[in-house]
Amino acid sequence: MKQSQPVQSLAEADKIIWANVKGPKFKDYLGVARALSYVKRQPGYGSDRKVAERYPISREMVREFISLLQLPEEILTLYESKMLTLEHGRKLLQVQRARPAVLHEVVEHVSHLSSHEARDLIVHLLRFPDLTVERAKEDIMQSRKGPRREFHVVTIVDQVTYDALVRHARDHHVGVSEFVGGIVKGWLAER
Repeated sequence: MKQSQPVQSLAEADKIIWANVKGPKFKDYLGVARALSYVKRQPGYGSDRKVAERYPISREMVREFISLLQLPEEILTLYESKMLTLEHGRKLLQVQRARPAVLHEVVEHVSHLSSHEARDLIVHLLRFPDLTVERAKEDIMQSRKGPRREFHVVTIVDQVTYDALVRHARDHHVGVSEFVGGIVKGWLAER
C-alpha cells in the first residue's frame, strides 16, 4: 500500500488536490487532507475560505478534510487502505469528542458498514451514551429488517419536567419526542 507522504510544495499540493477533484469521488482522502493543510499553512492562505477559493471545493469541505488529520494514526491508516470515507471521518470525529473510550471499537465496526449504517451507528451511540458499541450495532441492524411501524404514546408531565426534557434533548442534539423515546427504549432494554 502506497502511503501518502507529507506535502513539500504548493505545486505538489495542487497536483494532489486537482487529481482528486476530477471525477465523481475523491480517491485519496488523506492525501487531499494533507495537501489542503499544507496550503492553509502557506502565507496568504491562513483560512479555509482562502484555500477554498483556490480550488473548486467549498470551505466546509476544506475544513472537513483538514479535520481528518485530528484522528489517531491507526485510523488514518484505514484511509490509506481506502476503507473509510469523508463521511466516516466526520462521524468518527464526533465519537472522538463525545466518547473517546469507544473510538477504536467503533472504527472496527464502521469500516465494515456503509456510510449510512456507520452514520446511524454513531448517531445511536451519541444519543445513548451508556450503550455498548456492539449493542448499538445490533439495534441499527435490527431496525433495518422489515417494515418499521411507529406507535405514538401520549403522557402528561408538569412544566418543570417538560423543561428538563427540553434541556436534555438540546444537550443531545435531538428533539424532545426522540429523546423521550430513547429514554423509554433504554428503560425497556434494562428489563
